[in-house]
Amino acid sequence: LGTFLLDIDETAEEVWIPDNLTNESPYVYKKLKQVNKLVVQSLSKSIRELFSSAMECYDLPDTLFVQTPERQSETTNLDFLQAIKIKNIHVLESKTYSSKDGLLFDSTGEMLIRCPSGRTGTVSIPEGTKQIAHNAFCSCIYLEKIVCAQSLRKIGMMAFSGCPKLKEVVLNQGLKEIGDEAFYSCNSIQKLRFPGSIERLGDYLCGNCLSLSEVVLEEGIRCIESDMFRYCKKLKTLALPSSIQEIGQSSMLSVTDLYLKTDEVPDGLVCAVCSIRNSSRMIACNEPYTCIHTPSETIYLPKYILVEWVRIFNKRPMIKDGYKYASYKVDAIRTAFALYQETNDQEAKTFIRKKSLLAIKFLSSKELVLYMKADLLSNAALKELQEKVAEDQEKAPEVQAYLLEKLKKKNRKPKQKFAL
Repeated sequence: LGTFLLDIDETAEEVWIPDNLTNESPYVYKKLKQVNKLVVQSLSKSIRELFSSAMECYDLPDTLFVQTPERQSETTNLDFLQAIKIKNIHVLESKTYSSKDGLLFDSTGEMLIRCPSGRTGTVSIPEGTKQIAHNAFCSCIYLEKIVCAQSLRKIGMMAFSGCPKLKEVVLNQGLKEIGDEAFYSCNSIQKLRFPGSIERLGDYLCGNCLSLSEVVLEEGIRCIESDMFRYCKKLKTLALPSSIQEIGQSSMLSVTDLYLKTDEVPDGLVCAVCSIRNSSRMIACNEPYTCIHTPSETIYLPKYILVEWVRIFNKRPMIKDGYKYASYKVDAIRTAFALYQETNDQEAKTFIRKKSLLAIKFLSSKELVLYMKADLLSNAALKELQEKVAEDQEKAPEVQAYLLEKLKKKNRKPKQKFAL
């Protein structure tokens, strides 16, 4: 009735939705699943509102047909296509859009605008595609693999974000640019390889990829922006190509072993792997340090440093006694211990013995045994530890056993020798 949609003939071969609807009766969309062919005559604002408000609740045909003879100026805000789980988009006639392999493109066929949210399995981007638009694959919750065309040169912001089942994305050689947050919250991806044709990797590019554990960065990449691997808790090891010149803040906080191909340190390295703190309040951290491996040496940097020490580290990032600048004192002890184990550094040993009264308050039973075996606890610390164990003998039997043996050795008097 005028612009008000009252009913749909579910037995019809085709249903055309005009671009001038202003009101609709939502229950009628329940019948659309039975329709063989659904055609929209516009992707204008009114159609977008219609789809997002009503159709997201109901099943639709697998393919959405688009026929828009007149040129449309709005080509970027197609977020409503994230809500409706169609599997294919086919453009019948349009001066604004085109389609290939069920994917929505611009009129030139060079920019992929949208992958239907209902697509499953693998999507291979057609050759000839030069650009993937912002949010093009966003919230495609059933996709498992994407293979990029060799012609692809640019990937927009958040292009693949929010795809929980996406396990693999094959990026092509020749790709020049990837926008910020392109893989954000792709929680099933375990491995990514970035070709050297990309010079800059954007902010939060792989942020919150909880399963990501392996990343290959090829030679040619020059810049890693801030927070690139933020919240990637399983990414512990990373190798940087020699071409890297600049690294953004907090981009590699989860990494505990970072490998450099040269002794030259990229700008921003310390703030990339260390978290900056304004306070030295006592907190024990699960990952107290990061190992920086260069061809000539290995340096242990505390994971948390005070803001006033950043300038020192920026001038001399490969500081051997970096443990002294840890924000949390117990992490300073753990970082010094790692250095001592690796290099037998006597300065680190002296530092630990001076802090051993603090160590026995925060270190685990397993750690305390290791420290005692390495003779890193002072006599005062051993006595206090003995008192703690006496108060709670069931708490740490392994500590108690080794502590008794250690104290016996220390209290054993040497036999006197008498000259005849």
